[in-house]
Amino acid sequence: DIFQFDINNSIKYKYCRFSVNLLSKASGNIALHFNVRLDRGYVVRNTKFKGCWEEEETCSPAGHTAFRRNSYTHILIFCTANEFQVRTKNYSSLL
Repeated sequence: DIFQFDINNSIKYKYCRFSVNLLSKASGNIALHFNVRLDRGYVVRNTKFKGCWEEEETCSPAGHTAFRRNSYTHILIFCTANEFQVRTKNYSSLL
């Protein structure tokens, strides 16, 4: 089975970071922590299990993040039993 999360968000100019967390309400574990760091130009991915963060993964496509301040973004997260796949699409300026 594949589950899909479809997230639409406006990124205001004043934002430095935003995150999406997929978590288990029962255990408090975070299956996916997707943290966009606009101020640093990269995205952090991680998992939190039994109160402990796992090894952090970062990515910065072509030396910068795919996300832009003052724009709309569309994030698709596909979940399978073994992995997450994240796709993004940015839209034109909010102004």
